[in-house]
Amino acid sequence: MSNIKQGREKLQTIWAETPWDDIAAYIGPNAGKFRPAWEKLRQKILEKGYGNTWSMCWPALFISYVWFFYRKQWVAGAVLVGLPIVIGFMFPSATGGLGGVAIVIALMAKSLYLQDVVQKTARIRAAEPDDAARHAALAAAGGISWPGAIVSGVFFAVTVAVVIISASKV
Repeated sequence: MSNIKQGREKLQTIWAETPWDDIAAYIGPNAGKFRPAWEKLRQKILEKGYGNTWSMCWPALFISYVWFFYRKQWVAGAVLVGLPIVIGFMFPSATGGLGGVAIVIALMAKSLYLQDVVQKTARIRAAEPDDAARHAALAAAGGISWPGAIVSGVFFAVTVAVVIISASKV
């Protein structure tokens, strides 16, 4: 059996064995808003062994990486902070053009988040067979991060202010 097929079967097993209650415990606030995207993505993964869904995440569209930091998606948030900086250094004459990227990220945000949540939930499920202990561990590991949202929000506001001030001088 190929590694790809084994990986797909493992993914299907994880998604099949992870109930919504555990996902909701991990997500925390506003978990219900993620359920339709979770069901759609779950169905796709159970059928094909892989998948992504498109579901608009309005906060991710308007405040991009702040939403990822709020949802404790540290790596995704860091990539979204660093990517424009790297692109700016590599292509100094490039101006704008990231609006399309922002829309794609907003369309994929819930799917990316849920894929990460299911993986983390599966690890916690394996370590905590007791329901009460598992739900406490899920709530502690998941949820939201106000400090992450506030710090990244301030950085976002400063970045927007700098862009507006720079544009007004042109």
